[in-house]
Amino acid sequence: MSASGRCERLAAAAGTAPWLGADLWWCPPSVWSGPQALWLTLPVDSPWALEPAHAPALLAGDWAAQAADADALRAGLRNHLHTLLWASGPARSSAGVRLGPPEQAPAAVPTPESPDARVDRLDVDAPTTPACADMLQAAWDDKPVSEHLFTERLCMPDGQGGWVRARLALDYSGPQIAPGSLMAYVLAWRHRSAPLPLWADALASDIAQRCRPSRLSLQLHFASADGGLAVSSWRTKHPQQPPAWARWLG
Repeated sequence: MSASGRCERLAAAAGTAPWLGADLWWCPPSVWSGPQALWLTLPVDSPWALEPAHAPALLAGDWAAQAADADALRAGLRNHLHTLLWASGPARSSAGVRLGPPEQAPAAVPTPESPDARVDRLDVDAPTTPACADMLQAAWDDKPVSEHLFTERLCMPDGQGGWVRARLALDYSGPQIAPGSLMAYVLAWRHRSAPLPLWADALASDIAQRCRPSRLSLQLHFASADGGLAVSSWRTKHPQQPPAWARWLG
């Protein structure tokens, strides 16, 4: 994990961000020392991604002193995030900042109504090797399908001696993804090392590369075990209606 609390998106830094989407951070007052809960919508085409574990340090500042002027507070946070995400380079997009009461629940990937969508139901041996795209299988010679797949068993080291468990949901059209291969791939993430802010990019890239869907929308949600920061991510390559939580940027 970077000591600066940031990790580099090499593709985006070269001006070729491969995904559309956004990351939503929900930060209660205990995370950023502000007067209310903070909702940040972070772009995915910036050269730098922010590491959730470093949120208190990344958002450190005398924000409470600006609490009386909400517009000034939001503007100050946007400028702060601009510097973190874009450094001295030109910005292609901006972060969204919203304040709200701490009791508002953070966005999460909803549990599917159909039990068939849950790959967690499958009895799959957990691999002992790191997750890689080659673990995934799809029925390339069969008729394409459109379906929704969901798991709550994505789990990965957080870089600080603990674990982060996440919800993952896929909506796709194309060759049918073999549910057992997806479950094995998800379980193998326990052995994979990647910065938390790049999870969604890595997952979407592996699935797109190996399963070749004609349309893919991926949602990922994880939260800190102590009830602090929560993160929701959305990735797609195809213009479409985003999740409700990703429809605001102000």
